[in-house]
Amino acid sequence: MNYQLLYQILSTIDPSRTISQVANQLYLSQPYISQVISKSEKKYQVKIVNRSSLPIELTEAGKQLLEDLERLINDQAILQQNLSPYQLDSGNNIRIGITPIWISNLVSPVLKELQQEFPKTNFEIRQIFTSNESKKMLETRSIDIFWGSMLYIDHFISRPLYRSQACIIIPKNHPLYKSGVQELPFSQKIVTALNHSKMISLTKNSVFQSIIDHYFEDEKISLNKTMEVNSYIGAASLAIQGLGISIVLTDVLPYLDKTQEFNIVKIPKSALNLDVGISIHKDSSEKVKKVAERIYSTICRKLR
Repeated sequence: MNYQLLYQILSTIDPSRTISQVANQLYLSQPYISQVISKSEKKYQVKIVNRSSLPIELTEAGKQLLEDLERLINDQAILQQNLSPYQLDSGNNIRIGITPIWISNLVSPVLKELQQEFPKTNFEIRQIFTSNESKKMLETRSIDIFWGSMLYIDHFISRPLYRSQACIIIPKNHPLYKSGVQELPFSQKIVTALNHSKMISLTKNSVFQSIIDHYFEDEKISLNKTMEVNSYIGAASLAIQGLGISIVLTDVLPYLDKTQEFNIVKIPKSALNLDVGISIHKDSSEKVKKVAERIYSTICRKLR
């Protein structure tokens, strides 16, 4: 059984209303998610998800299983870290953690150059949804390199690449919505008018969401978080369906349903520190450092 997959599914249950929403957030099919849950319930002889309620929820057994899976995965990561110095040909495998929304535009050309320069190296790409998750995975050496939010930690080396931009998704049923145009100019008036709006937010362990929360707190704006998801695309998709506003990265916009009517308001880059970079552990091998440097230089060249 894939314990990592089961853990991701169960940890996504809480902020979701349906199995379909869980599937959308994990980029998997709904039947497959249901199959994994059913097989797990058969294996452990307990009911782990209450699918008859709306929203769906973990049973007490499901909560216990989630807790135990997290402990198991952490123990496996520590075991892997402890044995890594003794592994044969460990330098021929490089694990790169990356936020899913960047996979389609820059990763492909970067990987092509890596394969050309390091033809005997196997590159494994792992999707990471939050910066907190990336910190843990770098700590335990579950990944070698992280491409995402800058990690300001003493024993990590992080090099800035560019600053991402956030935008506000305004659905058709919101008072601020204007037909006939997609992008509205940013203004303090719009920010103020968002007060008490329903909001689809990212989960509490998202550094991005923490930055957004602090921004609105400083602006004395109170938002009503009615739902939490662990996916930028999932949050934006729910927003354009009228479930509330959402604040996501502009990288998400190409993935949204163009048939839906909604507005976007781009928040000035100077207002939010959303720096993206390449991070590695200070004690990384020379091979990892060379690969990280190559990724960094390639991205910088592609962005010129």
